[in-house]
Amino acid sequence: MRAQADALHSGGQRKLALPDSGNDPTDADALLAAFRARRRELSGERRMFLAVVMAALEDLRRYPWGTKPHRDAVRWFLSNDERWPLAFRAVCLTLDLDADAVRKHVLAAAVRAWHAA
Repeated sequence: MRAQADALHSGGQRKLALPDSGNDPTDADALLAAFRARRRELSGERRMFLAVVMAALEDLRRYPWGTKPHRDAVRWFLSNDERWPLAFRAVCLTLDLDADAVRKHVLAAAVRAWHAA
């Protein structure tokens, strides 16, 4: 109840932390669990932006390296565009995430997965 009250007082704009680094920082389930723990603090807009991140992570995990969905997800994470509302940097800004830190963790895990394959 207190966390919900804090979120209301902050306008739902509290910083959201990345989940602790585990075996796979692109693990969509771990990221979703971290956000679910604070779900009531997320506005509808922020939930939609979270869904975009989750979809990109799922594309990295699900599709083989070099396929179009995988390449598109990598391009999205590498993009520095902030003009398009669903661009990586714009989404990170909305979710109060450090875009460079997210990019570093996600792409490092993608490269490790590629080398392991």
